[in-house]
Amino acid sequence: MSRFSEFWSRVQYLACLAAVVVVLVYLVQHGGSPTVALPTDADREAAVRVVGPKQIAIAPDSPLAKRLHIATVETSEISTPLVTVTGVVAASLRPGNGKGNDYWQFNSPELLTAYTDWQIAASEVTFLEEQLADTRQLAEAQVDASQKLVERLQ
Repeated sequence: MSRFSEFWSRVQYLACLAAVVVVLVYLVQHGGSPTVALPTDADREAAVRVVGPKQIAIAPDSPLAKRLHIATVETSEISTPLVTVTGVVAASLRPGNGKGNDYWQFNSPELLTAYTDWQIAASEVTFLEEQLADTRQLAEAQVDASQKLVERLQ
């Protein structure tokens, strides 16, 4: 190794050592860790406060105010009609694929729901009437069987 390379490696070593010492001195003087100022309750109260029913006040220099986009809304009355309506077709009977397959088409979901509920109620009434007739026949058969049993046991 030449004298120049030995000299240069020592200079590099000393420069690195000096840099480490400078960093350590800096950390010792400044506490070793950075301090972060946390917002206190007083800061939060000053940034946002309630001023009335459904109203809050936000300080204009607060971080929250910087993130909000404020738009001005103006109300106005429209004097000209947008749509002129002369009548409404609430339902129409549409032809189906064959005889007896026609179906109703309604102009609102509420009417369709009411019609469907009415059809379900009508079918339930029919079913319950048939079930009542079957129950009466069964009850009459049980009464007849019980009467025959009583006559036989007498």
